[in-house]
Amino acid sequence: MEINGLVAELVELCRYRCEREDILLIADPGDDLPLVQAPLGELLQVLINLVHNAREAIGRAGTDGGTIGLTTTRTDHGVRIVIDDDGPGVAADDAERIFAVGVSTKSGLDSGLDSGLDLGLDSVLGLPVSRRIVRCLGGTLRAKVDEGGCFVIDLPA
Repeated sequence: MEINGLVAELVELCRYRCEREDILLIADPGDDLPLVQAPLGELLQVLINLVHNAREAIGRAGTDGGTIGLTTTRTDHGVRIVIDDDGPGVAADDAERIFAVGVSTKSGLDSGLDSGLDLGLDSVLGLPVSRRIVRCLGGTLRAKVDEGGCFVIDLPA
């Protein structure tokens, strides 16, 4: 699979909803990326989930609009996809916890878990399943702790 084509498809699928929410969705495709072996639907679902989470994070920031960036680059072993936004970001204490089933930093229903975080029904499985899919492809999915939200996917060539 050619990752830049997948990112272009993702932008087309998500653009309308982002525009309705005054969110600018920007793709910055890298040059000369190697191909990766991945089922199109599974990897697309991971990316849709991450863009959806970014949209919600921007909405929770209480500002009008925002920006979501999608960047692809070549790495020594394959391809890196970065999804970043100008929402509130991920706290250092939550960078790994958000990948556990039933854990979310979204406000909503109490999960009943002793996680100290709130549970949003749409995110009960989103990040854990996304990470599992990426791992099954031989890659990694992690959250970066910095200004705004940032998720990094590394996939082997």
